[in-house]
Amino acid sequence: MRLFIAVNLAESQRRELGELQQQLQPYLERVRWVSPEKMHLTLKFLGEVEPGLVPQITAAMGRALSSSGVFYFKLKGLGVFPNPSRARVIWAGMEEGSREMEQLFTRLEAALVPLGFIRERRQFKPHLTLGRGSRPLSREAVARALTNKKGFITSPGKADRVTLYRSHLSRGGAEYEPLAEEYLVEGAGKGKAYPE
Repeated sequence: MRLFIAVNLAESQRRELGELQQQLQPYLERVRWVSPEKMHLTLKFLGEVEPGLVPQITAAMGRALSSSGVFYFKLKGLGVFPNPSRARVIWAGMEEGSREMEQLFTRLEAALVPLGFIRERRQFKPHLTLGRGSRPLSREAVARALTNKKGFITSPGKADRVTLYRSHLSRGGAEYEPLAEEYLVEGAGKGKAYPE
């Protein structure tokens, strides 16, 4: 089973990111855009995992989140991987909530190491993938996208749970099946409060 752990978006954020993709399409060609319904903020990619390990992963998630409070987050601006000259992935960054998201990642990693999962070598940078190019994107088009949309920001989303997903790969793209959810502690967060 191919598994990963993620935080879900608010519907308003999915809608805003879908509108952003539509605005980018005219000058970012050859990009396979992620469907807004499938968007999520990946905390930890676990890779191929034996099905029997799922209960232990779920328990580790619960331990990691037992002291993590609910918080709000916003996505802001654009970036690319690996760099603007050879960009193949375009993503939205995170403004509010990035520190809390990094703390979630750190706690999850620590809880998963005893199960045999390796710590990431790269520093965790919260982001959401918007699309991938089949080959490097035009440097000029990337520069235009990054400049024109640097002020992009979503409405707030509420991070109140973390979901373990199974990824089913197919020719039509990946499908994500939720296997388990673990909730963050209501009232323990110190992030800004927004009306429901």
